[in-house]
Amino acid sequence: MKNLLDSAGIATVFLGNDLTIKRFTPRITRVINLMAVDLGRPITDISVNLRYEHLTRDIKRVLDTLETLELQVQTHDGQWYLMRISPYRTSDNFIDGVVVAFTNVDVIKAMERQLRDSLTYADGVLNSMQDPLLVLDAQERVVAANRALYSLLQTTAPQLKGEALQTVAHGAFDQLDLLTRLRDVMSSERPLSSYVIDLTLPQLGTRKMKVEADPIFSEDGHSVLLLFKMEDVTALLRRAVQEGEDLRG
Repeated sequence: MKNLLDSAGIATVFLGNDLTIKRFTPRITRVINLMAVDLGRPITDISVNLRYEHLTRDIKRVLDTLETLELQVQTHDGQWYLMRISPYRTSDNFIDGVVVAFTNVDVIKAMERQLRDSLTYADGVLNSMQDPLLVLDAQERVVAANRALYSLLQTTAPQLKGEALQTVAHGAFDQLDLLTRLRDVMSSERPLSSYVIDLTLPQLGTRKMKVEADPIFSEDGHSVLLLFKMEDVTALLRRAVQEGEDLRG
């Protein structure tokens, strides 16, 4: 088992019920300052390279409850690890201490940071646009929107995210022809442009909205999202009617 743990590259330390160090793998030195001479010493006597003060408390809790504990911790030099504390059972099912294992998750944390940065950038782009915008998934559920859209519908991001387009704004978008055209955009990957709908809005009543929809493609070239844009053209169309023109295109 020791050879297996050493070859797996996981930082692991085995502790007895009295919290004394029974054995450890070489990589544990990146987290806990252990040497061979420390075998038999209490873990509480050893310097720990963690920005976390409750290691001993958590080990005792696992010994008391026999429930595995997992959480992310960071070393003083900025490395992130998934710490897992588990009861150690012998072959006859006797609790003989705990196993504390640390798995480096720096790559995962970097990906999380990159994703947060990407989402922040995407939100900034959406909110920089003055016309109301919705981002829909393949099931026509709201993935994101911009402030202009929230203002138009008198709603908020928590209320709107994940909602089906048909139920947004009390069913204002539940229009068969509109939904059919949006589904065609997803299936054909051809944009929809200059399509005008009647939209009943809070406090504004029924407005003429010019709708455009563009597929958003993933890296493999398939459309996975839909960018749904609207522009209020009520005044423009009213003026066109008065002047005898048809601008609905």
